[in-house]
Amino acid sequence: MNAKPAVPLRAPNHRAATRLDPVCVSCTSPDNDPLTLAVSEFWKLVLHPDQTVPGALLLVSLRHVAKVGDLREHEEREFFALYRLVEVALENGLGASMVNLSCLRNWAYRVDGAEPPRLHGRPNPHVHWHVAPRYEHPITIAGVTFVDERFGEELVWRGRRVRGEIQDEIMERLGTPLGLP
Repeated sequence: MNAKPAVPLRAPNHRAATRLDPVCVSCTSPDNDPLTLAVSEFWKLVLHPDQTVPGALLLVSLRHVAKVGDLREHEEREFFALYRLVEVALENGLGASMVNLSCLRNWAYRVDGAEPPRLHGRPNPHVHWHVAPRYEHPITIAGVTFVDERFGEELVWRGRRVRGEIQDEIMERLGTPLGLP
């Protein structure tokens, strides 16, 4: 008998054309973002465009919420249940030694190049967490070997973009432990 997953997830129904939300990329519908791996009732799990460490993810609130303190109790509960599931998936699917979690809102407050862009001249942050698997050993994905050169230290994001086949393999290797088809 299969146990009901702690957080029911669905794979998004990706459309052929990517249509990112111009006001807030985090508000983009999961079906319009090809990097969205899974969706729960209140959160989406997105492959981070920066793969400084392979399998880096974003856990993004589906509702536009400016700060963590504005999350509703049911969103908080689901976040922690989903994070536990993601942590195990990164360990089992990619062999992560540990997982870092951070909530960074800094970019929304930039005067120039704010992300998401300022709305009516004011910062427009959207609650999301950076989930960064860390590796004390090399990891090979789609024939490319990655080394976490700063393992045991704070992660410094380097803006590492990876080819589509690497993204696909990461998403496939995480899909099974997340219970996705």
